Amino acid sequence: MKLKIPGDCSQITLRQFMDYHNAVDDIERAMVIVNKSREYCESLKVDSIQTIITLFEEVVDAASSNFERIISVNGKRLGFLPDINSMTFREHVDLDQLAQTIWRENKAIDYKELPRLMAILFRPVTEQVGEYYNIEKYELDKMQSYLPEIMELTLDRVNGALLFFSSIGAELANNSLVYLDSILRKEMATIIPPQASRGGGGITYSSQ
Repeated sequence: MKLKIPGDCSQITLRQFMDYHNAVDDIERAMVIVNKSREYCESLKVDSIQTIITLFEEVVDAASSNFERIISVNGKRLGFLPDINSMTFREHVDLDQLAQTIWRENKAIDYKELPRLMAILFRPVTEQVGEYYNIEKYELDKMQSYLPEIMELTLDRVNGALLFFSSIGAELANNSLVYLDSILRKEMATIIPPQASRGGGGITYSSQ
């Protein structure tokens, strides 16, 4: 029998990646990879199951990436944050908190919140003129409406977005105190009058 296994991250969706990491045992992992029933996977030899999992993890670990600012998924156009430096305070805090639940000391510890993080980085495009575009305002109650499309992002695009985001992460971290201070000053300016304010192709695996 021949089983089709993804040969590149462009053949793995975020949904498949999440299902794989949420699987409780190797049989469930194999089911996610080859898209077969439990009964079918349980009929495979132990070494076949292990080979399927190993090949899949090698593809994931290779982490091929493809960064695109605008992606069309199921007819819905999703745009990456047009300007990282113009993020709102809420976006900044939520991205930071989600990132801390996923990674610690540069190592992934729990991917559970990865879809939510991607849903902040990518949102429906509301308008576009040439290379310039706007995306939906960040609102938690709107996230569910486009989360299905986020789950269909291929892993190479997820990797590309995370790579781009991490490349400016250090700068954001270094400037976080300055950023937060500027936000607080703006907020205070709305409370305190100015005069009163102070300065400052896939793999085919043959199983027998």
